[in-house]
Amino acid sequence: MNLQHGTPESLGIPSGAIVDMLDELYRCGIEMHAFMLLRHGKVCAQGNWAPYNPETPHIMFSFSKSLTSTAIGFAVQEGILSLDDRLIDIFPEQSPENPSENLQKCQVRHVLMMGCGHETEIEWASGGSADWVATFLHHPFVYEPGTHFMYNTAGTNLLSAIITKKTGQKLTEFLKPRLFQPLGMADVHCQAMPDGVEMGGAGMWIKIEDMARFVQFVANQGSWEGRQLLNPEWFHLATSKQIDNSGGWGGDPDWQAGYGFQFWRCAPEGVFRGDGAYGQYGIVMTKQDAVLVIHSASMRLQAVLTSVWEKLLPAMAE
Repeated sequence: MNLQHGTPESLGIPSGAIVDMLDELYRCGIEMHAFMLLRHGKVCAQGNWAPYNPETPHIMFSFSKSLTSTAIGFAVQEGILSLDDRLIDIFPEQSPENPSENLQKCQVRHVLMMGCGHETEIEWASGGSADWVATFLHHPFVYEPGTHFMYNTAGTNLLSAIITKKTGQKLTEFLKPRLFQPLGMADVHCQAMPDGVEMGGAGMWIKIEDMARFVQFVANQGSWEGRQLLNPEWFHLATSKQIDNSGGWGGDPDWQAGYGFQFWRCAPEGVFRGDGAYGQYGIVMTKQDAVLVIHSASMRLQAVLTSVWEKLLPAMAE
């Protein structure tokens, strides 16, 4: 099904506010690739900057994490696993012979919230070891799980490995009939780790419209075209604050507002996002019933969000 469209004004957004946001992004030196704005489930503005186009999938970095989280949500809903499942019970062969007390306590929920207990991240970006799961589990669990936020892409890769271990399917294979096909998302694929497990923490390829479909699905709390695909309770958990992340990330407010299950809380009330490096955002503004997805390429990550908060958000009547 094609996404419905409407003019900004018909959906309660002054066109000038969208132009002001784009002008501010330009003034900030943000290299834009694509964006799409939806309100009340309808597209009211979109654009692509050459050479990028709507039909070509775009590499996703950590925005992939929100898709991996959603796969865990489906697995929990179907009884394939529980948030309380311990890592050492899922991967007994790769676990240390005498696991530490903190490792013994570590559950799926702690990995989801970036609070597994690691102080540093294992090497994964250069390919790492084919037995990277064992490397992850043997890495020191310094903190009691759930007490210390540490951004951990390897942990999200582990969530993908959990899906594969529990189902025998790769992450995108598992998501295809549950998410991609019902939402009309085509040609979604993900890069693999040395052992064949798809990364999960990065590496997805998605078109801008398919990114918008997914974020709108999240905003809908798991409903799509009248069907409740994933229970709303999952999204209450995934997009609410599960762990404190204050005190880091250079003091930028939108990186200290709390972290859910692979979703970031934002500084404005009622706003959360999926987030990828260089400015890949899937923003849900719950009070305004609006969704904004952005592909960009910039190190000025806070500047992108600040442009949205200052130029677009105040112009939308609740």
